[in-house]
Parts: sequence; C-alpha cells; structure tokens
Amino acid sequence: MLGSVAYYVVTAVQVVTASRAPGAAAAAPVEPAVVVIAPSGSPPGITAEYEVRLDHAAVLLRAGRAPRIVLAAGSRRQAELGARFLERSDHVAAGRVSVAEAGSVPAEVAAAARLDRLHRALVVCDSWQTLWVTHLATAAGLEVVASPVTPVAHGVLAEADAVARQALDVAWGRIAGFSNSGVGGG
Repeated sequence: MLGSVAYYVVTAVQVVTASRAPGAAAAAPVEPAVVVIAPSGSPPGITAEYEVRLDHAAVLLRAGRAPRIVLAAGSRRQAELGARFLERSDHVAAGRVSVAEAGSVPAEVAAAARLDRLHRALVVCDSWQTLWVTHLATAAGLEVVASPVTPVAHGVLAEADAVARQALDVAWGRIAGFSNSGVGGG
C-alpha cells in the first residue's frame, strides 16, 4: 500500500514537472502538424478552454512551426466547430485545418496520426495533460513535442483536482497501457 502511495506521489510530481514545459511558439520545433486535443467532457461548442488551445495552435502555425493544424475532438461536430472558429476568426486560412474525431483522447491521438499520416507533431493540450498526452501519443506511434497552454483558472481546488486526476491517469496508463487504458483526458 505504501508503495502504491509513493508511486502515485512520484507520478503527481512528474505531472507537475511536465506541465512546466515551454508553450511559447519560439520554444517549439518545426513539425509536420500541430495537433490540438479538444477538452473532453466539455459541452459542445467553443468553450474557453478550447478557444485557448485553438488560439495557441494558430500562433504556432503563424510562427511557422507547422504547415497545418489537426483538430482531435471527441466528436466530429466539436472538431468542425473548432475548424470554423479558426477559419472565421482569420486565424488560419481555409484548407490548413484537418478534422479527426474518435470519441476518447487515446483514440483521438491515434486518429489524428492516421488522418494526416503523421509520425511527428506538436501537440496542444492543457499543461496538466502534458505527460499523459505525450505517453498516449507515443503509444499511438506518434513522436510528439508538447506545446501546452495554461488551463483556464477555476480555483485552487479545481487545479489540485486536475493534477490528482492526471496523476491517476498517467499511473493507470503506465500499468494498463496508454493505448487501451480508456481513462482520463482532456
């Protein structure tokens, strides 16, 4: 039991450490695509969390860090709304956004990789998700560099809850395998 608690605490520290990865466009390498992981469990539409991720992807594209954006969402509708948001707000020219949908974050990452035949990509996600998404992408055969965004503030308890959930997701993914763990996410 003590070993399990220690493992969980170490994983939580790793989640926090990974969340500190630089998100600035200047820190990102040039890759074939930017993959945006849409927030899971959020209502359909462009939520504040999704908008922050879409805006960050557009900044990466304009900075020349990738020629296109792949939107990975739990539903095709959510991904299409993201594409329309990017194109309508003049962030991204039409034709530079692809839509991948699958229903769960592990499947989304794999679908995004298959959609554009990607092997490498920048991945935009919540900073707390950096370690988890990186492991998921590796399990899907995608070499990624995370370019995290700061989560929309919901208070100290919500932040602690996010870290606790991500630590649990990473710990369980390491045990059960990220490609079929079916946990956590966006």
